[in-house]
Amino acid sequence: SGDGSTNQWPLLGIFIHPSHSSSDDNLLFLSGQHMLDFSLTFDTATPVTLSATPGATTLNSRTCTCDPGFAVAEGSPPDATAVAGCPCTVLFTCRSASPDGSRSFDTEMLSLDLTLPDGTMIRESPTKQSLGRIHQTPAASGTGFTLSSFFDVFLDLSTDGGATWSPADRAVHLDFATPDLAVAGPNGADLTSGAPLDFGVCLTGSPRQLACVLSNHGQAALSIPSLSITGTSSADFTVSPAPPFTLPPNGGTLAVQVTFASSTAGEKSAVLHLASNDPGANPFNLNLTAHALVPGGDDDHDGVTNAQELALVACGLDPLIDSSAAIQELRARGFFRSSDMHALALGRPVLSRSLDNHFHLQVGIRESPTLQTWTPRTGFSATLDKSTGLLDLDVTPDTSSTMFYQIFGGVP
Repeated sequence: SGDGSTNQWPLLGIFIHPSHSSSDDNLLFLSGQHMLDFSLTFDTATPVTLSATPGATTLNSRTCTCDPGFAVAEGSPPDATAVAGCPCTVLFTCRSASPDGSRSFDTEMLSLDLTLPDGTMIRESPTKQSLGRIHQTPAASGTGFTLSSFFDVFLDLSTDGGATWSPADRAVHLDFATPDLAVAGPNGADLTSGAPLDFGVCLTGSPRQLACVLSNHGQAALSIPSLSITGTSSADFTVSPAPPFTLPPNGGTLAVQVTFASSTAGEKSAVLHLASNDPGANPFNLNLTAHALVPGGDDDHDGVTNAQELALVACGLDPLIDSSAAIQELRARGFFRSSDMHALALGRPVLSRSLDNHFHLQVGIRESPTLQTWTPRTGFSATLDKSTGLLDLDVTPDTSSTMFYQIFGGVP
């Protein structure tokens, strides 16, 4: 892993596990005894930089934690105690290095020494070569690398304190690989750790959700044990589903929903922490932000409530910016508010005589709180002023909420 320009091995949290085709192959016979589920976890406190020059070698000595799953006799339960601090030495030889950052190394485990609590000792064979290979490619997230590797390790066993050793008759095949977490935002674009996830302007009491997709582009399973939210407004944000969960390698995905719901107005912020076993992105953080407004308020003082302006964003209104110009444009197009109902003008419609030798004109008013669904306004009276020939429509608007009005009419 590393910063994208150097090679470091092994990555933080790498686990090496056996890979076998059948249960019988999961046994390593040593003088009539066997081991089950042999695994290694390497200490990564001091990563080593590997030479990326083809043919160059790097000697890496470090400690590891070994869990041999050792049983003293056939049928005995395995010893589940993992032993830490086991010295291990591996020789790396660079096979190739590509301009895109991909690299390949031949490996040879030169030594491994493990002493179990019961005194049983295991070592890498001093006479047989324990060979392997590492393929390193840049992570899909753009940070660090992913690994796909293996060791074929020959192990000797001693039950008398190292006086005599029983050689292995076959190698233990150990695969190690790394997961690679990628996070796509609501628009499908990949996010980097520390990126913002902005909910924009929201109304108090009205939850808003944003979806993110977690993907695993690595060669090992991606484990996500926790998703936590911290910060000043952490109580206003939630995430689902609840972990833990595991994403399979080579493209496993999971959709998560982040929800913002606040009962108080103001600017809100928190940080979502996504913990995983991806050594290059643990934790993966997203900065959550939102601006909550009271629905019936008028934060920009333009005479239209915050709720109405959010419903009319497509018409150019903004609850945080004076939208007077946009409102005037709507009026010019025939849309009216309650306060505009004091003086309605029909213009000068031209009427044609109908077949019954009469002139007919129908005039009505439609109302809408959102400019999306219109309902005919009923219950108002019409009076004809005979002296002027004008028809007076007497409409009393509902002042409990903002309403848009539209005049409509026609010839029946």
